[in-house]
Amino acid sequence: MVRIEESTEDGKYVVRAELPGFDAEKQITVTSHGGVLTINAQREARAVSSGRSEFHYGSFTRNVSLPPGADASQISARYVKGILELSMPYTESLKDKQIEIKVEQD
Repeated sequence: MVRIEESTEDGKYVVRAELPGFDAEKQITVTSHGGVLTINAQREARAVSSGRSEFHYGSFTRNVSLPPGADASQISARYVKGILELSMPYTESLKDKQIEIKVEQD
């Protein structure tokens, strides 16, 4: 399981994912579609001839629903010391904006 933290800071929506021991360029992909951010990481198993391993291998996926006001078209990503940080502009005012919808009658 990919553990995450979510926050809003300085006009940005930030998602941090704990992914230690990955090669970000080869083993981590991030996509956004329909208001959902998907983080996928793939770690290949190493053959262990003797001893014990508690490492987790295989595919790890985490979906995060983006809040209203998060601009997924401007996501930036960086991976430092096992933490993937995704950041995008966030307009809090869009979140609570009331929109009046005109009702038409036949």
